[in-house]
Amino acid sequence: MNKSESIVQLARALTLAQKDMGKASMDSANPFFKSKYADLTSVWEACRKPLTDNGLSIVQTLGIAGVSESQVLETILLHNSGEWISGILKLNPVKDDPQGYGSAITYARRYSLAAIIGVCPEDDDGEGAMKRQKAESKAEPKAKPVAKQFASSPSGVIKSSKEVDADGTGDITDPQIRKINALLTFLKITDDKARHETVSVILGLPDTTTSMKLLTKAQASTVIETLEVKGE
Repeated sequence: MNKSESIVQLARALTLAQKDMGKASMDSANPFFKSKYADLTSVWEACRKPLTDNGLSIVQTLGIAGVSESQVLETILLHNSGEWISGILKLNPVKDDPQGYGSAITYARRYSLAAIIGVCPEDDDGEGAMKRQKAESKAEPKAKPVAKQFASSPSGVIKSSKEVDADGTGDITDPQIRKINALLTFLKITDDKARHETVSVILGLPDTTTSMKLLTKAQASTVIETLEVKGE
């Protein structure tokens, strides 16, 4: 915070002004986060008369600050005695275009004004953005479709269900077992019990502990095809 040499009269005037300030009305809606917030106009309406009645005014200007020459908004609270205090907020536009900067400036003006005069809007606009950002950071990336993943596998490592089951008769083959295990791993089914249950559910077997080694080629093909569909 920057200030004039003395802010005695300013402090006295701000104390009187804050007594008459109400909360900024949350009359604007953020459709993306389904929340309401106090916009810049609401903050001004909450403080304009109490400020002017006590010889106070606000000036907000844009400028460049720091070694990196960042674009900033400076908010200055003035008193008619000549005393003043000010604060700077760095702009952080989401998009590098006029609309992006316009939104960033409005956002900065709103928060800077509320902060320097002490208005406390119950604003969920920024809170909603942070919650969504945290949720996105925890979300796992979308899995690559199983069919595409195995189509790009080295030749001979994992073959298609048609290649590993030419006639559909006889016992499950080792290539089929490897492919089923690979598909289950891809689908994040790693626990042995969960793997047995998954295979049993797909085949409609009453025993959920059925070992894959007891399956036929035809049953194995059904499991492989079902898991491939789930992974797409």
